[in-house]
Amino acid sequence: MSALDDLTAYLTTTLAGKYGDAVLSQVLGTEIADQAARLRARYRMADPAADWAGHMPPLRESVMRRCARNLALRKIPLGISESDIASLRVAGRDTEIKRLEAPYLRMTVG
Repeated sequence: MSALDDLTAYLTTTLAGKYGDAVLSQVLGTEIADQAARLRARYRMADPAADWAGHMPPLRESVMRRCARNLALRKIPLGISESDIASLRVAGRDTEIKRLEAPYLRMTVG
């Protein structure tokens, strides 16, 4: 199964149907590239189209969550949700994504 197929299956039918394959492919490419920039070299995918099935399951799950978060945040571009009661600022990072990627991240030294 390809990464795009997995993403479409991961998202709810309403969210997946809301965006076409072109938008989902763009979001998927962006999130895979962002994840690769943070990972240690041995865990990066050289070719996302070919290496998706062999990508570590926690890292695949993390990419799916990153994409869902990316699409959800498109509705609130400033990251602030307002209601009659209060304003809510959306957190910068998802703690579940952080937990899934933690064992595979590069160590920053210096």
